[in-house]
Amino acid sequence: MPEIRILHTPGCATSQITVQRVRALVAELCPGSVVTMVNVALDPSAMVRFAGSPTVLVDGVDLEPDASPVHGFA
Repeated sequence: MPEIRILHTPGCATSQITVQRVRALVAELCPGSVVTMVNVALDPSAMVRFAGSPTVLVDGVDLEPDASPVHGFA
């Protein structure tokens, strides 16, 4: 099963709707897979693949192929 992670910052206005949409897709296309939310403010190692909030990774690959990593918070 794929590893699905949603990287987000605290207070991100769109992270909850993204989680809902991703979970709905996972339930339909890959039942049993787990969707994990990762707060990048609490897990600095997640910043390596963080391209803005929210970022959806499937097996470590960003679903937005042209996204560039962010190196800090605004």
